[in-house]
Amino acid sequence: MAHKVTPMNPMFALGRTVSANGIVLNEWYAVDDDGGSMWVIDQKRALLFMSIHSADLLQKAEGGDIIAITNDTTYEDFRQ
Repeated sequence: MAHKVTPMNPMFALGRTVSANGIVLNEWYAVDDDGGSMWVIDQKRALLFMSIHSADLLQKAEGGDIIAITNDTTYEDFRQ
């Protein structure tokens, strides 16, 4: 059964906004193919968490903002 995302059963991502040469981009924390971590602009590569605690631990280490995903429409924007 697929994960049903609701306000009572959210998912979380770690994001940040960066600006360079007047261009503003949203970046998402992701894991690369070798198991390392990086910030990417493709939100479909974002690492998703089922626990706010896990997202909080990573946010403390990497910075950025915790983004709550509270509906299936937004969740589909993150799925591959």
